[in-house]
Amino acid sequence: MRSTLESIAQLLADLGHVSRAQWALRLLAALSLVAAQLLACAGHPLDGVLPALTSAAVLVGGLVQTLRPDASMGTLALAGAVVAACASADVPVLAGVAVLVLVTHVCWSLAAMVPAHGRIGRRAVTTTVRWAAAAALLALAAGLGVVLPLAGASTPAWTMVLGILALIALVAVLLVPHGTSPRRGR
Repeated sequence: MRSTLESIAQLLADLGHVSRAQWALRLLAALSLVAAQLLACAGHPLDGVLPALTSAAVLVGGLVQTLRPDASMGTLALAGAVVAACASADVPVLAGVAVLVLVTHVCWSLAAMVPAHGRIGRRAVTTTVRWAAAAALLALAAGLGVVLPLAGASTPAWTMVLGILALIALVAVLLVPHGTSPRRGR
């Protein structure tokens, strides 16, 4: 019991040293995640079993990730919002949730990348925005070429090929560690 109380006291003490810029990033991430969940559930996050479960996942994962940006619980929160959006099967809702999830992920990534007590440098912001823009463009191409045809929308056949190539490129971009060269293996 004593070690649990000491852990909680240490966490609260650590949160007191977090800079304002860090809190701004964390709160922007949390707000965009809540907006994504509300959009995905059409403003009724507790109507039904699936919306309630995804809302619980978003709440728990988002709270943990906001307090500790370097944790992995944000994946649970983001997955909850995406599952809720997929249940609606409405293309504008899916697109809106995708943009909000990207904003959430970029803010949490930037918050995890810089020290909690430090300033956010221009280089960190430009690197994050560059990778986010690449991921967003490839995800858009993959969505237009793969998701829309699978959803039954009438699109030309060549968009499926483009979408599959963009999906492969997206996976490659996201899986290659930042700042490494594939040839050197650093």
